[in-house]
Order: sequence, then structure tokens, then C-alpha cells
Amino acid sequence: MDFAGLKAYYYNSEKINKDDIIWGLLELGVDVTIAEYIITLNDYTQEQYQELEKTLGDTDFVVTQNFSLMVAELCYQKNLPYISWIYDSPQAALYHKEAFYPTSYVFAFDRTQVERLKTLGLKQVYYQPLAANIARTSALNITDEDIVSYEADIAFVGTLYKKDYFGSLLEAMDPALRKAFWAELDAVACDWGKGKTVFGKLDPAVRAAVDGCVTDTPGYLIDHEFLTDILIVSENVAGIERKRALTRLAERFETRLYTYSEVEEGELPGVEIHPKVSYESEMYKVFFASKINLNLTMRSIETGVPQRIFDIMSVGGFAMSNYQEEMEELFVPDKEIVLFHDLDEMMEKAAYYLSHEKERLKIAMAGYQKVREEYNYPKALKRMLEIALH
Repeated sequence: MDFAGLKAYYYNSEKINKDDIIWGLLELGVDVTIAEYIITLNDYTQEQYQELEKTLGDTDFVVTQNFSLMVAELCYQKNLPYISWIYDSPQAALYHKEAFYPTSYVFAFDRTQVERLKTLGLKQVYYQPLAANIARTSALNITDEDIVSYEADIAFVGTLYKKDYFGSLLEAMDPALRKAFWAELDAVACDWGKGKTVFGKLDPAVRAAVDGCVTDTPGYLIDHEFLTDILIVSENVAGIERKRALTRLAERFETRLYTYSEVEEGELPGVEIHPKVSYESEMYKVFFASKINLNLTMRSIETGVPQRIFDIMSVGGFAMSNYQEEMEELFVPDKEIVLFHDLDEMMEKAAYYLSHEKERLKIAMAGYQKVREEYNYPKALKRMLEIALH
């Protein structure tokens, strides 16, 4: 299918403002209009919808990163194909009626999430891994000074998942149930074996108390227990895992954290705390200069491969990650990526690859070659366009 001459409208949202999809569409020859209007993903007002409607000109389709209810409604009214490539897993907006419109085409990177949505009756949802923007990263100017500035044994770029409003709700729980809640989270944290999950693990009494912290929204098709596990369980487990992993690594290795999370004094002993880095350039310099780039997957991503992995590999960075089922499907373990199933294995592999530079560089190069050839934006978008514009 020839895409040259096709017209597309692309909208950034208030939560995600990145232009990798635009690069991919342009590489395919699509004429892309980047709308100045910033969309909402979830709820919207009639006034917002009317403002959005004014921005849409002549086009063959509309595309966004993540699914927007208001864009889906607009495309349904205009009978335009709407392509959304899901960056978060799960994304709340997909559990609303707009996702079921015949003009909505949803592409999600977590296969388990795709199956959950299909079970709900969503027909036009497709499995599509995320990608690396090789065109962007190949144009980066990484200087010797950058390498000196960002060089480290181990680096992690990400948040610590500290949600104060959930914390206050949990503090209001019965003390015995709250203690049991944290004990159950401790028991599942840092166990990344195949088939391991944080969903549906709470004791019934604890479950009842935690479920009471989350309020249902009318018209929301998501299961209440699943929603609680997403908002409270998975985020708190991820927070536990990141603190444990970083602290453990810092006992033996130079370990850096780049984050916008507020880190209290003594919270991460031995870890070098650095401010967040820009997605457009600084982050890639970290990935290029660090000997080991750590990935700790957010627990709401059940089996999929997060964007961080593709970004690391896009500059030839060495990626070491907790095990995710789809990682061994997309990449060859110990050839293109290094995986660990628990903290002990993480420490063993970190020590090994820090002392075996040739093997480390070989794996980093193989990962780069894989994403360059198989998981790039033009190739992924070509498949999406062929499905949505058939």
C-alpha cells in the first residue's frame, strides 16, 4: 500500500507530548498536520469538543499517542479512521464506549491487555509492540563531554511511584488490615518469574478495604477489582521494587537514578540522585554513556515491553531488565537483552556484565540492530495504516 499523498492530523495530549509518530509518518510519505490544540484523553466538556472540532481540516485519518475520548467522538461524527497507539498499559479511556466506535482503531503493546479488551467486546484492538525512533537517535550529537557527564556503571531513568493521595487513603484503613496489605505487597514484590502477577493477590478482607479506596465512574466498563489493582496495588509494588533494586545495586556498584520523584534523605542509601532528563536528548545520552541501563517495568504492564527498552536500544545502550513474557518473544535473552527474575539474579548479572565489557557491548549492538530492523516507527505505522485504511 502506497501512503504517499495521504493526509493525517496528529494531536498531542496534556499527558504525552512526543513527536516520534510524526517522524514515522513522514518517513512513509504521509503529509502530517500537527495540530496546535492540546487534547484531553479522558473526560471532556462540550466546549472542549467544539474547540477541537474547529481545528480539524481536510484529512484521511487522525492519529494520537494513547486513546482520546474526545478525538474518538470527533472521528466517529466525521466518519474518519482514528488510530491510537497505546503508550500506557492499561489506559483508562479504553474502557469507555468511544473505544467501541467502528472508526476507532486501537493498537496496544501489552498482549494481555489486548486480550482483556477483546473479552469486553472491543473488536478493533490489535497487538502492536512499541518502537524505537532510529531516525531521531541517529541524528543526536553526543559529545565526549556528554559521555564524561553521564557515564555510570548502572543508571535508571524513571519515577519512584509515590502517590500521596493513595497513601492518605490507605492510612485511613484499619491498622491491622493496612499492615496485612503491605505484607502482601512485600510478598509479591521483586518476583518476576513467568506467570507472576500482582493482580488478584489480595486477601478477601484486605481486598474489601482497599477496594473502598477507589470510586467507580459512571459509564466506565472496567472491573472494580482490576481498577484497584491498577491504581493502588501495581503502583505501590512498583515503588517497593524500584527502591529495593536501586538500593541493592548501590551496595556494590555505582548506581544513578534520574527522576522527577522527590527523594527523601536516606531513602535510597548509596544511590546517586540526579534530576530528570529531557526525553528529546538528555535521556538518550544517559542510555548511550551508561554501562548498564536498568529497566524495572511498571507492574500494570502485565506481559508487554515498555518504551524504555526501545529507547535504550535505539542508541546502542545495554538493557538489563526484569523478566517480562514478551521480552523473550521480541528479543533473544543474553544475546540482545539481559533479563533477571529476582534481585539475586539481578546482582549476579550486573557484576558479570560490568566485568565483561566485550560481551556487554556485543549484546548492546545486537539490541540496536534488532530495533533498527524490526521495531522502528515506519514499519509499525505501516502495519497500523494497512489495518485502519484497508
